[in-house]
Amino acid sequence: MKLLKDAADWLHSRKINQWQFLREGGEDEEIRAGVLSGKTYLARQGREIVGTFTLYSLQSEWDAYIWGERSDDAVYLHRLAVVRDGRGQGIGGKLISWVQDECRNRGNAFLRLDCIARNERLNRYYLHQGFVSLGISRDHSMYQKSLAVAKEG
Repeated sequence: MKLLKDAADWLHSRKINQWQFLREGGEDEEIRAGVLSGKTYLARQGREIVGTFTLYSLQSEWDAYIWGERSDDAVYLHRLAVVRDGRGQGIGGKLISWVQDECRNRGNAFLRLDCIARNERLNRYYLHQGFVSLGISRDHSMYQKSLAVAKEG
């Protein structure tokens, strides 16, 4: 929770309108539920926590609001955050790569996420990480990555 709140405070200090609801405590119960259900992960380097993210194999209420109700084989990535000291070290990319491999190994077809459409830097980051933009819904950019394994001939 602290890592996420710190990230939300940092975004706020930079005048980036992302995670304001989280910052104000609006996602506290959902975050706790994610931790208790094993959907939220912590990443460590040695003994230090360096990042966190949450994976939903079924659409959350938020996902249905942004993406519309879908029943395809997608995993939704939420609240990806890296400790402030870890910025620029490629931790976020490593976490996304791990998530991608894990979901592919589980047999999932797609990895999806969304972010505020006006956060240009974050939008560029997800494109750089290999996600494809599927447009904007409710002021949020929708990104998807195909997890299909290429079949050998």
